[in-house]
Amino acid sequence: MTIYIIVFLASCLCFYAKDRTRGFLAAFLTLIGITIPCLLAAVRDKTIGTDVTGYGMFVYRDTKNVSLLEAFNIRSDNPRGFVALAWLINLANGSFEVYLFIIELLIILPAYFSISYFLKKTHG
Repeated sequence: MTIYIIVFLASCLCFYAKDRTRGFLAAFLTLIGITIPCLLAAVRDKTIGTDVTGYGMFVYRDTKNVSLLEAFNIRSDNPRGFVALAWLINLANGSFEVYLFIIELLIILPAYFSISYFLKKTHG
Protein backbone atom coordinates (compact mmCIF):
# COMPACT_ATOMS: atom_id res chain seq x y z
CA MET A 1 0.00 0.00 0.00
CA THR A 2 2.87 2.34 0.76
CA ILE A 3 4.19 2.16 -2.80
CA TYR A 4 0.85 3.41 -4.15
CA ILE A 5 0.94 6.42 -1.83
CA ILE A 6 4.53 7.18 -2.81
CA VAL A 7 3.73 6.92 -6.53
CA PHE A 8 0.66 9.11 -6.13
CA LEU A 9 2.62 11.75 -4.22
CA ALA A 10 5.50 11.66 -6.72
CA SER A 11 3.05 12.13 -9.57
CA CYS A 12 1.33 15.02 -7.76
CA LEU A 13 4.72 16.59 -7.06
CA CYS A 14 5.54 16.49 -10.78
CA PHE A 15 2.25 18.21 -11.62
CA TYR A 16 2.80 20.79 -8.89
CA ALA A 17 6.29 21.55 -10.23
CA LYS A 18 4.92 21.65 -13.78
CA ASP A 19 2.58 24.49 -12.85
CA ARG A 20 5.57 26.55 -11.73
CA THR A 21 7.61 26.07 -14.91
CA ARG A 22 7.18 26.69 -18.62
CA GLY A 23 8.17 25.20 -21.94
CA PHE A 24 10.06 21.95 -22.28
CA LEU A 25 10.49 21.45 -18.53
CA ALA A 26 6.72 21.73 -17.95
CA ALA A 27 6.04 19.20 -20.72
CA PHE A 28 8.72 16.87 -19.33
CA LEU A 29 7.29 17.05 -15.80
CA THR A 30 3.82 16.31 -17.18
CA LEU A 31 5.17 13.30 -19.03
CA ILE A 32 6.91 12.02 -15.88
CA GLY A 33 3.82 12.66 -13.75
CA ILE A 34 1.68 10.60 -16.11
CA THR A 35 4.27 7.87 -16.66
CA ILE A 36 4.98 7.09 -12.99
CA PRO A 37 1.58 5.46 -12.23
CA CYS A 38 1.59 3.70 -15.60
CA LEU A 39 4.94 2.11 -14.78
CA LEU A 40 3.61 0.95 -11.43
CA ALA A 41 0.65 -0.65 -13.17
CA ALA A 42 2.99 -2.41 -15.59
CA VAL A 43 5.34 -3.89 -13.00
CA ARG A 44 2.93 -4.76 -10.20
CA ASP A 45 2.18 -8.31 -9.15
CA LYS A 46 -0.07 -9.96 -11.74
CA THR A 47 -2.21 -11.64 -9.06
CA ILE A 48 -3.39 -8.32 -7.58
CA GLY A 49 -6.41 -6.45 -8.82
CA THR A 50 -9.68 -7.29 -10.48
CA ASP A 51 -8.60 -5.52 -13.65
CA VAL A 52 -5.81 -8.06 -14.10
CA THR A 53 -7.17 -11.28 -12.59
CA GLY A 54 -10.82 -10.69 -13.47
CA TYR A 55 -10.61 -9.91 -17.16
CA GLY A 56 -7.30 -8.35 -18.21
CA MET A 57 -5.23 -11.52 -18.24
CA PHE A 58 -7.92 -13.53 -20.02
CA VAL A 59 -8.55 -10.95 -22.74
CA TYR A 60 -4.82 -10.58 -23.35
CA ARG A 61 -4.29 -14.34 -23.52
CA ASP A 62 -7.34 -15.02 -25.70
CA THR A 63 -6.39 -12.41 -28.32
CA LYS A 64 -2.95 -13.92 -29.02
CA ASN A 65 -2.44 -15.47 -32.46
CA VAL A 66 -6.00 -14.94 -33.68
CA SER A 67 -7.62 -12.52 -36.11
CA LEU A 68 -9.48 -9.50 -34.82
CA LEU A 69 -12.85 -11.03 -35.70
CA GLU A 70 -11.93 -14.24 -33.88
CA ALA A 71 -10.90 -12.17 -30.87
CA PHE A 72 -14.28 -10.43 -30.89
CA ASN A 73 -16.02 -13.81 -31.01
CA ILE A 74 -13.87 -15.37 -28.29
CA ARG A 75 -14.28 -12.42 -25.93
CA SER A 76 -17.80 -11.34 -26.90
CA ASP A 77 -18.55 -10.55 -23.24
CA ASN A 78 -15.99 -7.72 -23.21
CA PRO A 79 -16.20 -4.30 -24.90
CA ARG A 80 -14.90 -4.41 -28.47
CA GLY A 81 -12.50 -1.51 -27.92
CA PHE A 82 -10.89 -3.32 -25.01
CA VAL A 83 -10.56 -6.52 -27.04
CA ALA A 84 -9.20 -4.57 -30.03
CA LEU A 85 -6.58 -2.92 -27.81
CA ALA A 86 -5.40 -6.29 -26.48
CA TRP A 87 -5.35 -7.68 -30.01
CA LEU A 88 -3.29 -4.72 -31.31
CA ILE A 89 -0.77 -5.07 -28.49
CA ASN A 90 -0.47 -8.79 -29.21
CA LEU A 91 -0.12 -8.06 -32.92
CA ALA A 92 2.81 -5.76 -32.12
CA ASN A 93 4.29 -8.54 -29.95
CA GLY A 94 3.76 -6.44 -26.84
CA SER A 95 4.21 -8.04 -23.47
CA PHE A 96 1.58 -8.23 -20.77
CA GLU A 97 3.39 -5.40 -19.00
CA VAL A 98 3.04 -3.18 -22.07
CA TYR A 99 -0.65 -4.07 -22.13
CA LEU A 100 -1.07 -3.01 -18.48
CA PHE A 101 0.93 0.18 -19.07
CA ILE A 102 -1.26 1.21 -22.01
CA ILE A 103 -4.50 0.43 -20.15
CA GLU A 104 -3.35 2.62 -17.25
CA LEU A 105 -2.31 5.34 -19.68
CA LEU A 106 -5.77 5.28 -21.28
CA ILE A 107 -7.28 5.74 -17.82
CA ILE A 108 -4.95 8.51 -16.66
CA LEU A 109 -4.80 10.68 -19.80
CA PRO A 110 -8.52 11.56 -19.97
CA ALA A 111 -8.58 12.16 -16.21
CA TYR A 112 -5.50 14.38 -16.36
CA PHE A 113 -6.76 16.46 -19.29
CA SER A 114 -10.23 16.82 -17.76
CA ILE A 115 -8.89 17.91 -14.39
CA SER A 116 -6.39 20.24 -16.04
CA TYR A 117 -9.12 21.81 -18.17
CA PHE A 118 -11.47 22.40 -15.26
CA LEU A 119 -8.72 23.77 -13.01
CA LYS A 120 -7.68 26.26 -15.69
CA LYS A 121 -11.31 27.19 -16.23
CA THR A 122 -12.03 27.81 -12.53
CA HIS A 123 -8.68 29.34 -11.53
CA GLY A 124 -8.13 31.49 -14.59
